[in-house]
Amino acid sequence: MTVFGVDLIGGQVPDVTTYLVLGGLAVMIMSMAKAGFGGSIGLLAIPLMTYATGGKASLGVALFLPILIATDYMNIIVWWRQWRWPVAARLLPGAVLGVLIAWAALHWMGFGQQAGSNRAEADRAIADAVMKLGIGVISLSFVTIRAIQAIRSRQMVFRPVMWQSTVAGGIAGVTSTFAHAAGPVTAMYLLPQQLGKNAYVATTVLYYFIGNQIKLAPYIHLNLINRESLLLGLALVPVVPVGVILGRWLAKKINEKIFGAIVYSLLTLTGFDLCLKAIMSLTG
Repeated sequence: MTVFGVDLIGGQVPDVTTYLVLGGLAVMIMSMAKAGFGGSIGLLAIPLMTYATGGKASLGVALFLPILIATDYMNIIVWWRQWRWPVAARLLPGAVLGVLIAWAALHWMGFGQQAGSNRAEADRAIADAVMKLGIGVISLSFVTIRAIQAIRSRQMVFRPVMWQSTVAGGIAGVTSTFAHAAGPVTAMYLLPQQLGKNAYVATTVLYYFIGNQIKLAPYIHLNLINRESLLLGLALVPVVPVGVILGRWLAKKINEKIFGAIVYSLLTLTGFDLCLKAIMSLTG
């Protein structure tokens, strides 16, 4: 695929058509999720991008970050000043710490280094599977607890103290750096605070706007972001505004109770999906 004389894809993926179709769908899902649903369904896009790149998980994760940042800049305008800054700010110290931990872990696994590539890939595959399993179990546990509370009509508003915010931010930072998988974590932290639909989505937009740019330095240092991945991602950028507009439109059309049910349902599906994929990876 050549634009203005520049080959954007350049043989990096096995099949260009598959990449454009599945990759475009992944970007559509991610941009819709971030624009209208707080990002919690965005996890569904990561496995799709892995398929799009022919099973190259690290490539799929790498090329997604610039696309996410492009989406963030659009969303920050769409949701301008509708967020709760103190709520987002409490997550940031932990998020920075989480990104630093993930950066060190990825470096130890061999990213950005020339030697030990075979072991690095094996170590990363195991770490990735364990992380997916952990997120999946936490997601399902969270939904179960909230369902029990709803049945008992004792669904209390959650007001986190600093250590809880730091832990949530740290987990979000680690999972986001490894696989852009902070959606369930931020949903578990923000939904019980009952911010309201618009404030909830806008607060996630603000958090991701800041958090994704924090990840730029590690990704560049580890050579996850390079000329090739940037060009590959550029081919999918035109899908971003379509997803943002569609996600924002859907958010306006869905009432708050239905919105909550959708988010919890998708969180359940995501949890099962992550657990299944992790178990298959660890046992296969």
